[in-house]
Amino acid sequence: VLGGRVEQWYSVHRCSLCQVVLARIQAEHAVGGGRSEREVLASTKKVCKRHVLEGVKDLVDGAIHWPTFVYDCEQVVDGFGADMLDALSTDEDLAHFCKEELGCKKKELKDQKKFQ
Repeated sequence: VLGGRVEQWYSVHRCSLCQVVLARIQAEHAVGGGRSEREVLASTKKVCKRHVLEGVKDLVDGAIHWPTFVYDCEQVVDGFGADMLDALSTDEDLAHFCKEELGCKKKELKDQKKFQ
């Protein structure tokens, strides 16, 4: 990670992972409770555990190399989680966050409602 940004992805599923992390960040932010950014991001990172990702319906098509998938999920949280929280705190529309920040193409994105 260079300057908070991921320089290399190891799986081809970064866009789906971005959407999963974004949904979790939104849920964590909604809970509130006066938690610090660090606490919210630590809680958000729990979505990157294999057993949690396995439970996300229609997350990816095809085979997954789990260690790589989990690593990239954690990189999304580390590289973009703070930006997601900042955007939420200023009431920005996050509908296009993954497209704008990660350069995801429309065909790489799934219906965000699936992850909420």
